[in-house]
Amino acid sequence: MRIVILLAFFVLGCLAADHEKSLQFDVVFLIDGSQSARPVFDNFTNFVGDLMAPYNVSMNGARVGIIVVNADLDVQPPPAANLNSLPAQANLISVLRILKDEYADFDYAGQLLNYNLQLVSSVQFMSPNAGYRTGIHNHLLVYITSTTSFDTDPVTTAQSIIKLKQYGIITVGVGEDIDPNKLNAISGGSPCTFLAKTSAELNDVIKPIQRHIMFAESVGCNSIKINYELSCQMRIVSLLSFCVVGCLAANHEQNLIFDVVFLIDGSQSAMPVFDNFTSFVGNFMTPYNVSLSGARVGLIVVAPDLDDQAPPATLLINITSQYLLLDYLSLLKDNYADFDHAGQLLNYNLQVVSSADYMDRAAGYRAGIHNHLLIYITSTTSFDTDPVTTAQSIIKLKQYGIITVGVGENIDHNKLNAVSGGSPCTFLAKTAAELNDVIKPIQRHIMFADANNGNYCHKK
Repeated sequence: MRIVILLAFFVLGCLAADHEKSLQFDVVFLIDGSQSARPVFDNFTNFVGDLMAPYNVSMNGARVGIIVVNADLDVQPPPAANLNSLPAQANLISVLRILKDEYADFDYAGQLLNYNLQLVSSVQFMSPNAGYRTGIHNHLLVYITSTTSFDTDPVTTAQSIIKLKQYGIITVGVGEDIDPNKLNAISGGSPCTFLAKTSAELNDVIKPIQRHIMFAESVGCNSIKINYELSCQMRIVSLLSFCVVGCLAANHEQNLIFDVVFLIDGSQSAMPVFDNFTSFVGNFMTPYNVSLSGARVGLIVVAPDLDDQAPPATLLINITSQYLLLDYLSLLKDNYADFDHAGQLLNYNLQVVSSADYMDRAAGYRAGIHNHLLIYITSTTSFDTDPVTTAQSIIKLKQYGIITVGVGENIDHNKLNAVSGGSPCTFLAKTAAELNDVIKPIQRHIMFADANNGNYCHKK
């Protein structure tokens, strides 16, 4: 009976995680770019990246707009992104990276919030041509600020937006100089206002906000009340059976502690599919708590020959959040891959990743846990040197488990089996478009290994 109950929790958790990926909603982030925000602005952009990591950022999934709210009209920039500007997670990360230098102005104190609320609720911004979808019900503004010193009282505009069902509003205040009553008046109630005493506490409010988004999606379809008004007024018990069970099961993935290093083919044959490889890694890691206390991630691009081989893009100590993972992934193509030659220097890179230097505690490898994994993603099995002996040694010494993923027609299945230690840990996708189909099976391997002393497709 216990097994049946546990399976129910597991299945519901998977469904809940898939539900996040399939949510359709429009969200506009209004980000404080004033004088008080200067020391915490990087935390603000990291927060946005991490909050959006579980969702399918795309034109048919979660659409994202971004506005930096400056102190006065003279330094107020136009929106950094309308709701039709960011067709993928990678585009979102690229825009977040340029906000500090190109949109924020840290010279003055205060917030031009009322002006920006009028802008985001204008006919132009809410036009279908600008990406606003009148055919869906889930629209949200998330305002992140380090000050509540407003040039003009924004409450009347905020209440009008909520009343007209243009958007729900969530406010996030950071630091000691926040008046929670002002933020409550903007958001429509304290349950939709979140406070973080320090910027380091920002991530603590991500899950509660994500639950609001899921709640609003669930109750809004046939509801006369506005999604976020209902969510913020009631925190309802009617969805607890769905939310609590789903969150508990999803939390199992969130709580997994493991080290994973992705070895990514950067050879000539990988050029047309390299973006699919990096998207695969980002999508694969979405359910996990990417951090030094959760899932640690290393990245290595496998070149065709030693002359073109770059050093590891990251050690296991370098990536401290989902946002940073996506940031590093966006840099790989131009800074680490070399598409001029054919072949794969896999044996050399297996030696690197199993070396004393890479597996050193100071480099992030955790000898105190048992779940370590290498995932090799490739479009070719033309190896410069046979990597099987090195791979088998890694497995035998329990340094890592190894999973191989081959993409395209030029893959020798037997070679990948020999590297991974068995066909259950070898995955094939005939086209790059099929890569996402292997994500769930590999994630199940990680969960199984976590419960079985780090065992991946080989005997203990």
